[in-house]
Amino acid sequence: MTPEQFAILTPIVLAEPSLTQAVLTGNDAMIAAWCNSAAVPAFSVYRTDVTAEELGNAWQGTDIDGMSALNMQRLQLLLASSPSGVFNMSRSDRRAGFENPFGTNANNGSRVAMRAMWRRPATNAEKVFATGPGSDASPATMVFEGSVSVDEAGHLR
Repeated sequence: MTPEQFAILTPIVLAEPSLTQAVLTGNDAMIAAWCNSAAVPAFSVYRTDVTAEELGNAWQGTDIDGMSALNMQRLQLLLASSPSGVFNMSRSDRRAGFENPFGTNANNGSRVAMRAMWRRPATNAEKVFATGPGSDASPATMVFEGSVSVDEAGHLR
């Protein structure tokens, strides 16, 4: 975490009622556990680590069968654009690139499956820095992604 992120997260940790005792006693493990647990209420964020295999498994055979050669080439080009086979779905252009070849029907089975796979629950710490509504229909994008270590939690009290 950056010094700026510590400055933003610290008052939130200090104001969290479930952490009052942990802050007073220096229970940094409990503070880290809260930071790294799923936000309540649920808050969805876009994943930045979607694999090509996950994408392929979301596609329905009937959608592929009906796809034009041009749209097939678009998908092949997108898949080839990441030698590691990992895609950052917080990028709107990336999401559109994978959705558009499947047509304009928002309820297309492949599109629905991909949208569900592109999101995940945010942690309490990630939610603080996320931008966007955070709903399943409109996940947020993350500025901070990852976990807060016990050592880092010590700087939050």
